[in-house]
Amino acid sequence: MRVYIAARAKNRVEEVKKIQKKLKSMGHTITYDWASANADIRRPYREPANRRHNSSAPAKMLRAAAEADVLILLDEPGLRGAYVELGAFLTDTLKRSNGRQVYIVGMDSHEREHIFESAEFVKFANNLDEVYSALSK
Repeated sequence: MRVYIAARAKNRVEEVKKIQKKLKSMGHTITYDWASANADIRRPYREPANRRHNSSAPAKMLRAAAEADVLILLDEPGLRGAYVELGAFLTDTLKRSNGRQVYIVGMDSHEREHIFESAEFVKFANNLDEVYSALSK
C-alpha cells in the first residue's frame, strides 16, 4: 500500500522517520518522505524569503497525501497542518474510495471529533501497533 504520514513536524520528525522505516519493512511505499525533506524547510514560514524557498513543499505534501492508499495522522492537541493533509486525502477519496483508509492515532483523538471523521474508512487507533496490525492483514 502507498502510505502518507501526517504529523507535526516541529516535534515528530524523528518518530515519523522510524514509522516510515517500519512501514517499508512491511512492504509498504511512502508517498513522500517529508520528514527527510524537512531539513530543507525554512522557518518562520511566513517570512517572505522563506515563503519563496518553501513554495514547492506544500504541493508535494498535499499531492502525496491525496495519492496515498492509507493516511496515518498522528493526532495531538493544537495540530493544524496535518489536518490540511487529511483534507487533501479525503477530497481525493471522494473520487476513488476503493479500499482506502485513514488511521487517526492518539489516545485522546476521539475527543477532538469533527464531521469529516464520519466516513466508514476513517479509523481510530490508540497507538501505532494497532495500525501496524491492521496494515499487515
